[in-house]
Amino acid sequence: MKNTKFFAGIVMVLMSLYMLFQAVTAHLATNAMIAGIIFLVAGIAYVANKDMDNLTGDIAGLVLNLIGWFMTMSIPTVSLFGVFALIMAVVLFGLTLMLNSGNSALAK
Repeated sequence: MKNTKFFAGIVMVLMSLYMLFQAVTAHLATNAMIAGIIFLVAGIAYVANKDMDNLTGDIAGLVLNLIGWFMTMSIPTVSLFGVFALIMAVVLFGLTLMLNSGNSALAK
């Protein structure tokens, strides 16, 4: 799970930097820039919590990505980034939740 969280964090950071670059060069709304910063913080949270098996980092990432998704819904050029980030956060949260439950097949 360490490598998965690390990879997801790196993808989130790269995606947010691209989104911030796109927002600055295309003079998009400030919502896109704020959402890019939120996705950047979520990616850093995933990288920082890669060694932890509890749900703290995943809950923080899920909440941040949910806020970022809400902010990007109204902007068609970056809404795909928001959907991708939300899907990735839900999958990571679900995987960590399944690994932490003692009777799951993934934990054995």
